Order: sequence, then C-alpha cells, then structure tokens
Amino acid sequence: MVIALDFDRTLFDTDADIRAMAERGVTDLIGEPRVNEIVDPLPFLYPDTASFLASHSDHALYIVSAVTLRYGPNAGLYQKDKIERTGVASCVREVVLTGESKVDALRTLASKHQGEVLVFVDDRIDVLTDVHTHLPDVVCVHMVRLNAKRMGEGTLPTTMPTVTSLDELTTTLTHI
Repeated sequence: MVIALDFDRTLFDTDADIRAMAERGVTDLIGEPRVNEIVDPLPFLYPDTASFLASHSDHALYIVSAVTLRYGPNAGLYQKDKIERTGVASCVREVVLTGESKVDALRTLASKHQGEVLVFVDDRIDVLTDVHTHLPDVVCVHMVRLNAKRMGEGTLPTTMPTVTSLDELTTTLTHI
C-alpha cells in the first residue's frame, strides 16, 4: 500500500502555527522560510503524526503538499523548510510539493507503484474531488481535524471515507 498524505491540517496544525505567528507579530512573514526560525513548526505536528508515520514505515509513505503561491515567491521554500523542521520529511520516501492541483503528482506516484493501492489523505474537499474525478482508482480519504479551519468547498461522494485522526485512518486502511 502506498499512502500519500497532505501536510497542512492533516499532519500539521496549521491554524495553531498561524496563531503562534500572530502572537509573535510575524504573520507578514508567512511564505518566507525565516518565519520558521522565529516560530518553530515542530510543536504544531498533531500528536498522532509521529506514531502514525513510525507505525506505517513498512508502507510507501509520501507527503504531497500544495504550495500556496499567494504567500509569495518563496512559498515553496517556506513549505519545504517547515516540513523538514518538523522531522516528517525523514519519515517518508519523498516530499512532493505541488500547485493547487495534486492530480499530476498522484498520477506519477501511481505509475511508480503500479499494482499497489494508492491512498490519498487530504483535508480539502475540492482537492479530493479533483483527484477522485481524474484518478478514480486512487482511494481518497477526507481528513477533518477537530477545530481545524475548513478549507475548500464542495460535496464528497458518500463512498469516500472521512476520518478525524490518524488512528481512525489506520482503522480505515485495514478495510482497504
């Protein structure tokens, strides 16, 4: 099984990170890697992230994370630095940064791992719908973290599982 995980609001509490930046008065630096020196992103991993990654190390794990260009020309460097500082990058085979659509990145992963089930986990309904439409063989799972800001619009197919934690995801994966 291949598991592709979104980062923000799936493995990482983005909202708490942004609140910490606001408390430090540095929200104007979002999108700049140096903000991660001022507000260390490590404490904002969800509590179940490290144990999930460790317990699924026998799977092909990937991070597939969108780079939000509205955060400026260094948004990709910012996102990569944030992921690396949390230690998550060393727990997966690869960190793949994308634009808003994750379809091409997942298509590439599916071709690398032909014959294996590819599971994609994301918090954004529009991203999941896009992937489901273009890559119907990918098993999409909607992550809805408690108290996380809702991102994206739309309605998911009733067959698409929704989980609120990585523990729930582990249970869901046993039925795939």
